[in-house]
Amino acid sequence: MKWSELRNAPDATTRALVVLSDRWTLILLSQCLAGLTRFDDLQRTHGLSRSIVSDRLKLLIDEGILERHPYNGVRHEYRLTAKGEALSPLLEAIRLWAETHDSGTSRPKP
Repeated sequence: MKWSELRNAPDATTRALVVLSDRWTLILLSQCLAGLTRFDDLQRTHGLSRSIVSDRLKLLIDEGILERHPYNGVRHEYRLTAKGEALSPLLEAIRLWAETHDSGTSRPKP
């Protein structure tokens, strides 16, 4: 079975993981929850390619997690919907887990 076919799985957890388990998707969600809304800011913060950001934003819009809103004429910003805001406790739990269990040895020292 292909990963994308699991979007129709009977198990809600599996369906959610199909949408949320991509590392770039979680990074973008984390950025949106931190207040970043514009494509260039989302792309630049972690040096992601424009195509990765574009693909993941489209997925999040299609899933009803983000909405696209115009600003400055032709540009758009990406705002969390109520469904997207509801992911805040999940990302907070990931942050707390990392702060508790990350010894810091895998990160370069400042």
